[in-house]
Amino acid sequence: EERSKLLHEAAEITRALKLAADTPSDLRRQATFLSGKALRGLGAFQEALSTFSAARLSSPLSAEAFAAGIEEAEMFVENREPDEANSTLQFMLRNMEDPALFNETWITLAEFRGRLLGIGRGYREVGEYQRALELSQLLGLAFPRSDSVRLKAETFEQWAASTAAKPTGNRAENRERVHEKYHSAAVQYDALAQLELRSAEYPDILWSAITNYQLARDLERANALLVDYLRYEERGKRPRAFLALGSNFVNMAQWQKAIEPLERCRIEHSTHPISFEARLLAAKALYELDRLDEAGVLLEDNLSGSASSLRPTSDIWR
Repeated sequence: EERSKLLHEAAEITRALKLAADTPSDLRRQATFLSGKALRGLGAFQEALSTFSAARLSSPLSAEAFAAGIEEAEMFVENREPDEANSTLQFMLRNMEDPALFNETWITLAEFRGRLLGIGRGYREVGEYQRALELSQLLGLAFPRSDSVRLKAETFEQWAASTAAKPTGNRAENRERVHEKYHSAAVQYDALAQLELRSAEYPDILWSAITNYQLARDLERANALLVDYLRYEERGKRPRAFLALGSNFVNMAQWQKAIEPLERCRIEHSTHPISFEARLLAAKALYELDRLDEAGVLLEDNLSGSASSLRPTSDIWR
């Protein structure tokens, strides 16, 4: 009740400033933006939208125009009008020629970028994947290419997962669509990794590219990235890479090649829970090579050998 009362008061103050003949143009512009904020807070959707639009269009290169534009786009997304949201963002971002000149009067550049990416996530949450891809293109107009590539990668990845979870039509065709989208996600993560080569998150981005290539059944490209990943990742996360490399070779029926990374995982990380699966896959590869005694040793080791102290209840396992 108190909040509503204050917002009504703010709306009246800004309205008086907008209508007064002697209000300076810069103050009138600021009052228009703040009027939109108050109206949005009061839930006056259409009136707030028209007010933000007026603030954005009257002076497209002003701080108020950029702040009003992001508010307007968010409201269109909330109202399930993605075409209108993207139209607003395109107009705004095309005018934002140099982010370095961004006036942080109403919103910081970091928050501005974060809210734009938030709109992209909002599209994905309601299944508007194509809109999210369109927004990723718009981001490239004013922000570093990595923002655009990241949004594309995340969108294709979520689109693929959604398509896999809710198959439609012919199963083979649906599976092909899923693989295509995972491959598109992998390509974008691959490109993002190169853009973030000197970043601390480089290994994590590379891992996202690897997992998406695996899901797309492009195991050769996944393996090429795994070799690079093992050079940069911290020791504690390497077992998953050795396992992935061995698993890929097993799925490609390249039994001899599979044994080396699985052996490294088993020997170098013998106390890691992943070593259990590494032994199992290595045993499968050895079986296919007709080295049955060696395969049997690994299977026995998993069941009751030196690894038997590793249980879900142990500290090492956890």
